Amino acid sequence: MGEREKIEDIVNIMSGQVDMSDFFNEIVSNINKVTQEKFLNGIKETVNMYKEKSMQESMKEINLLNAMKAFMPENSRGEIDKFTNMMGEIKAITGILNDVQQTQIKSQEKKKEAVKEDLDTLIIEGNTVYEIDKDCQGRVNSTSAIGSHNILPLLLMFMLMGIK
Repeated sequence: MGEREKIEDIVNIMSGQVDMSDFFNEIVSNINKVTQEKFLNGIKETVNMYKEKSMQESMKEINLLNAMKAFMPENSRGEIDKFTNMMGEIKAITGILNDVQQTQIKSQEKKKEAVKEDLDTLIIEGNTVYEIDKDCQGRVNSTSAIGSHNILPLLLMFMLMGIK
């Protein structure tokens, strides 16, 4: 497409001579396509995986229901298929919800653990908060001269010298 054609297209769009509904339909179509590819296909795959797993776990019940179909009227046999399909979907949804709940619980536990680790590095006294440097914590000597037992003999000597 040459420059002249591009300019003509722009002028036609601006003057209202071009039907914009085609452009909007293409935009909507592309949004639907991307949404389908990025989100919905993954969700469908996950649901189908859970559904297959639930059907395998329920094989005894499904086999029993399928065996009962031979003794049922023709028009009721489809209901058994619908029921077994619905049973698989319900179990799949239950499995997904349980896994989501477990994931949320683990995430909350990790957050609580991180907060606890942060609080472990703080000393709160009155309205002052001190942060502990874990790298230096083992190397710092926290005893003071006043609290040390080595200064008591020295204080005793000064007191005795002043008593004369």
